[in-house]
Amino acid sequence: FSAKMMICLLLMAVVFVPSQSSAESLAVSVYSDNPTEDISFEDLVKIFKLEKSHWVHDGKIYLLMHEASSKEQQMILRTIYRMTAKDLKKFWLTKIYKGEIPSFPKTVASNESLRRFVEQVPNAIGIIPSQDAGEDVKVLKVDGKLPGDEGYKLM
Repeated sequence: FSAKMMICLLLMAVVFVPSQSSAESLAVSVYSDNPTEDISFEDLVKIFKLEKSHWVHDGKIYLLMHEASSKEQQMILRTIYRMTAKDLKKFWLTKIYKGEIPSFPKTVASNESLRRFVEQVPNAIGIIPSQDAGEDVKVLKVDGKLPGDEGYKLM
């Protein structure tokens, strides 16, 4: 390759590679008719730790999780739980042992399974890659920001 050709290829790579913020953002997905539009990051953490169990508009929150080995669950562990998969398992076992929860949260095998479940269950909440959210679920703002916005916390 000539130097000009190499420079052109590098410029094309920079222009056509999606930014990390859009490619790696996770979306907080809920049932399309859920009246909630925005959630604080603090409340999101409480929901995912099962410390907050009801929506403001009433109704028990139904939390969906990814399998422990998934890329999405690894991102959730890092951003929301701030713990390892092993520590999260201990966290759930402690809650079960203390009688705070009856069982582990429901786990789904794929982003499509999570999205389909959320689109059919009015009080469900889950996190999927923003590009997989689709139009059949509502994506909540987190602290006033949507996936891809500068300062969005779920990346």
